[in-house]
Amino acid sequence: MIARGIVHCHSDFSYDGSASLQDLRLCLVRDGFHFVALTDHDRGVSSERYRQLVEACRAVSDDRFVAIPGIEVLCKGGVEIAGIGVHERPTPGAPETVVRQIRAAGGYAIWVHPLKRSRSRQVGRILDCDAVEVLNGKVDGTLAPDLGLLHQVRMERRRGSPVHFVFGLDLHDLDQPRDAWVECDVESLQTGAILDALRRGRFVNRVRRGSVASTGLISVQDRLLFAFLRLGYVVWNTALKRSPIGLRDLLLRSSRSVVVRLKGVKPRC
Repeated sequence: MIARGIVHCHSDFSYDGSASLQDLRLCLVRDGFHFVALTDHDRGVSSERYRQLVEACRAVSDDRFVAIPGIEVLCKGGVEIAGIGVHERPTPGAPETVVRQIRAAGGYAIWVHPLKRSRSRQVGRILDCDAVEVLNGKVDGTLAPDLGLLHQVRMERRRGSPVHFVFGLDLHDLDQPRDAWVECDVESLQTGAILDALRRGRFVNRVRRGSVASTGLISVQDRLLFAFLRLGYVVWNTALKRSPIGLRDLLLRSSRSVVVRLKGVKPRC
């Protein structure tokens, strides 16, 4: 079966998340999703608190929907690694050490929003991890992935790395559009099967206007469309940042109808 899910999601277990797991489940099931991979922040979360998250995920999971526990670890140097499917809180440290902990615990390690703090729009070397987030809903929007980052990760794969490409929504509240997701090819709707599909790269990343395979494969048509949408996104955000507040609010209001047409109408909870 094809399991449709959201990767990189925060609940009220995060200091900056607002949705309970029950509300997340109700909303995502209504939207046609089969699973959510949580990545609640490690800030202020003790080992005992994280175990409570693991139990809460188990309580809201059944044969219709699966909540996979996970944690976003702030590592040395500001790098953030999300560990999906781990049942114990990793100890913060160097990114490589955190990745090893996640893998040893049977989890899936994702380098999330690698360019969030980069001024050069370059990440340097690609970390040895299971996946790199080439689209982050908060940093990149949900129209198109960062094509420069996608190219960097593709070059790393050509050098022999098995790293995957993943789209992360970075959901913090239920008012956010849920327009970036993954579709996993699984044998059953269970945490183990979903994690296995992620490790094997048996998934496709999707937004409303196109898709990218876990290997970075992308059609010519989608590449051209993404390039056009990405250029528009970058130009638009640059204009907003340089505009005074009054003009910025006017531009945002006037752009809503265009964004709705580009994405399609998305139901809200």
